[in-house]
Amino acid sequence: MGFFSSSKKDNSTALNAAKSADDSSLIPVTKLPLAEDSSSDQLPETYKKLLPKLKQDYEKTEEAFSKEQVSLYDQVFNTLNDPLFKLPTTLSNDQSWKKAIEKEYEQQGWTPLSSYEKFFLTRECIIRFLVGCKWEYHQTISKLIETLVWRRDFGLTYDPTAENNVTCDLIEEENKTGKQVILGYDKNGSALLYLKDGLQNTEPSQRQVQQMIFMIDQCVLLNPKYVSKVTILVDFKHYPEVEGVVKKRKMTPLHIAKQCLHICQTYFPETLGYAVFINIPWVGYALLKLISPLIDPNTKQRLVFDEPFTNRIDPQNLDYHYGGDLKFDYDHETYWPDFKTKVEKRRNDNYESWLKLGGTIGLREVEFKP
Repeated sequence: MGFFSSSKKDNSTALNAAKSADDSSLIPVTKLPLAEDSSSDQLPETYKKLLPKLKQDYEKTEEAFSKEQVSLYDQVFNTLNDPLFKLPTTLSNDQSWKKAIEKEYEQQGWTPLSSYEKFFLTRECIIRFLVGCKWEYHQTISKLIETLVWRRDFGLTYDPTAENNVTCDLIEEENKTGKQVILGYDKNGSALLYLKDGLQNTEPSQRQVQQMIFMIDQCVLLNPKYVSKVTILVDFKHYPEVEGVVKKRKMTPLHIAKQCLHICQTYFPETLGYAVFINIPWVGYALLKLISPLIDPNTKQRLVFDEPFTNRIDPQNLDYHYGGDLKFDYDHETYWPDFKTKVEKRRNDNYESWLKLGGTIGLREVEFKP
């Protein structure tokens, strides 16, 4: 049998059986439960118990770097932190990194890093790219330049002066049915992103890609200290009874799935903790098989199928539709404005804290995250 095999009977519905909405032990939730700091009641007890170890592992990882790895980090840092460093306008020339390394910055259209782009280039971010590029200097610089230019083009700089920012307002129409929701944290403290393909309410478009990538980026933002991974829960069940959902089932088009996969694997290295897939119809398996050759081994080993969500998530942090204790029924007019306010405030607060610490490349996220 292949990696994406539908030959066995799907028992994910039974494994993630919903609790009754009348269960008095359920915890009513209508908005994003946001952890204000690493000791917040919103975070699972398992994370709090893990916190000393997570901190210790973070410090040990740094101490365990070899002299060569420390030197490589310094090389990448010094390249990006050079006051003369500039970015190319487009990615049409895949050798742009060579000009950057050789400090040939005076190219037509090349521009310096904005403050918000420097804010993106934390110490942890640079290390994620080094790990993802197997600690190869040229590949790391190339990938970072490509990512920075891509974030400009895509609209993920969050610079208020940029004209193409992807925002909550831009993608709001996509989420009227709640097909993508950030709610709770897994046992390790990673923010949870629910992707409900069966709540599709719009026709295929670039805005669907913008929505998914934007939501993943918000999970990275909302992760607590010492946590860099994102957990994605993918439910393929169709919900035609929900107002606004297309009545005839439509799978995500192949070109959109391939684009999202490419973006996640290329521009979000070492970000996916795992993705759990449930209620997969045969056409869903067919789609997964089509994109399987494009999935790198590191990503493939993080994909989980037909497993109880409670294996990885405390019930107190899980939607009751999947056997958890959170009585959450998506109401767009309640959830979305609150979500918008919270993510914008968290990003602004982090940015202001980063500025107070000096506002430079290479600052540690653990120093400015709440």
